[in-house]
Amino acid sequence: MTNTATFSTKGLTFYFQSARAKIDGKAVSQLVKFIQGAKHSLDVAIYDMRNADVLNALKSMSNKVQLHILYDAGKPKQTAPRWTLKSRPLQRPSRLLVSRPLPSR
Repeated sequence: MTNTATFSTKGLTFYFQSARAKIDGKAVSQLVKFIQGAKHSLDVAIYDMRNADVLNALKSMSNKVQLHILYDAGKPKQTAPRWTLKSRPLQRPSRLLVSRPLPSR
């Protein structure tokens, strides 16, 4: 049986994740390893930032490398925080250099 969870070609590996299709390419753990492997800087563009493991990895690296995060801040009239970490609002990393909400469509 072919492994459909990952695909590799010439130094590039794709990790597929789908609960519905029962495909687990361990995308979250691979992303956390990638984040933790940063040496000097880390530039992140992400639409939906809710996974606690990824958030913790970004937070821990914020004191070690230059961290730039571009994210979708959601609708401006929203009152409750969208992103939480262990029931507390996620605090911005101390070395966050650029943070701009994506325009709404």
